[in-house]
Amino acid sequence: MKLNRRGYIAVEIILASIVSITIAVFLIDITIRLVNRTDNNYIDTIFVSDKALLTKNIKEEIENDISNKGVIDSISCSNSNCNIIFNDRSSKELSIEGNKVTYGSYTKEVDKRLGGEVKVNSSISDDNKYIIINITFTNIFDDSDYSVIVPISNIESKCNEEITSTPIAEYITNLYKNASKSTVTNNSITYNYTSGESLMNDRLGGTTTSLDGGNIRYYGASPNNYIYFNCTDYSNQTSDTCELWRIIGVFDGRVKIIRNNPIGGYSWDTSDANINDGLGVNEWSQADLMKLLNPGYESELVGGSLYYNSKSGKCYRDASNSSTSCDFTSSGIKNDETKNKIATTTWYTGGYDIFGYNNPVYSNEIYKSERASSLFSGTTCSGGTCNDGITRKASWNGKVAVPYPSDYGYATDFDKCSKGLNEYDDSTNSYACRNNDWIYELFFNRAYKSHVHLLNPSNACSYHNWGVSNEGDVDSGWVNKNKLDVYPTLFLNSDEVRDECSDGTIDNPYRIK
Repeated sequence: MKLNRRGYIAVEIILASIVSITIAVFLIDITIRLVNRTDNNYIDTIFVSDKALLTKNIKEEIENDISNKGVIDSISCSNSNCNIIFNDRSSKELSIEGNKVTYGSYTKEVDKRLGGEVKVNSSISDDNKYIIINITFTNIFDDSDYSVIVPISNIESKCNEEITSTPIAEYITNLYKNASKSTVTNNSITYNYTSGESLMNDRLGGTTTSLDGGNIRYYGASPNNYIYFNCTDYSNQTSDTCELWRIIGVFDGRVKIIRNNPIGGYSWDTSDANINDGLGVNEWSQADLMKLLNPGYESELVGGSLYYNSKSGKCYRDASNSSTSCDFTSSGIKNDETKNKIATTTWYTGGYDIFGYNNPVYSNEIYKSERASSLFSGTTCSGGTCNDGITRKASWNGKVAVPYPSDYGYATDFDKCSKGLNEYDDSTNSYACRNNDWIYELFFNRAYKSHVHLLNPSNACSYHNWGVSNEGDVDSGWVNKNKLDVYPTLFLNSDEVRDECSDGTIDNPYRIK
């Protein structure tokens, strides 16, 4: 078939149209691509700012609620909403409608081109300490995703308090004063307990008429009484720069603390063979262990101030002035800053006859005997050769010692334990006395369970003192005995101030400013 002139013209027109349409589509596609690319670049730029604001403000709002309501118990997210339930059982909604994010009174709108499908999901760490909330927006034009990740610290913050200079002794005292109280009775003495804070008042061994007239002590199986001390860097207190200690309580406006781990096993005292048959003398003011722990005895050839000065050398261990190598370069008092925090204090060194006892010895009884003014002579002894001839002193002024028997006794929970200290190993009721005594847990939470030295002597024999056995009871032992663990104990100066962000838990021990 032949085309006439009109036919050729029609074909040319059709071909021209197709080429024109193709070019137009190509140009439109290029334009759309360029516009989308420019648009996406614009959205990317705007979203960087929006993302930072959303992350910062949502994080602050939720963590502020954690401070006021308690930690997050659960969080469930579906589509564009998350329901957050706090420890006080209240709840709050994180919601996204279109391009608007709302949490409580906080609202933020992102670019309207991100108003497509929105997804929200969350995850909680196994230890419940951290939560991640992920909000994903979708570009309505090209379905690309834009995400906001909000990390939440799921730990109650104590840092929102007004910054003050409250001494730690005053802070703990106020914890006790402001808490609701109940009473408990032990050996016919009634005590005030604050179960929420695990604090009690010892009524000075029951000698005060006021239920709140004595020393404030931590009691029970697991009180929040952890504290960082003996730090290499007090401006950055962590488990890497500090030792972990525990707070026994508040006494005469000072906080008393005990090291969480022993420094080794050494003799409380030993002596020449011609004094008490080499078995030592139970007078703390001249004891070998006292000279090891405290300053001023650097001239002693064995043990003198080695712990206090972080030195190594020889320490007394066993009878007749036997000694062994000891090294406190890493476990001793680390620096002058730590030394300046330790108060010189009066320690009471009264004795109690615990040699061959048959009756219970209660906390209030031993507390009063520790402070007794009528003391015994070294010639008093119920067995063996006692020829040191030294009259025992009622007190000693110094910096570092070991815990009192009453410290161990009052640390149990009298709601669960009605025994005397010499019966804390009683197996009835699942060892209720020792297993609800945080100091017992501190002493014997290790595979190697040695007996532990206590401060006060037995006035039944001039070479006997108090100690805690690995079974949990308090009993008499020889002061020269080796392998009895030593837990340094001391008082902080009354003006030591607590860091407001620390709360005494194992995860956030008290820190001293």
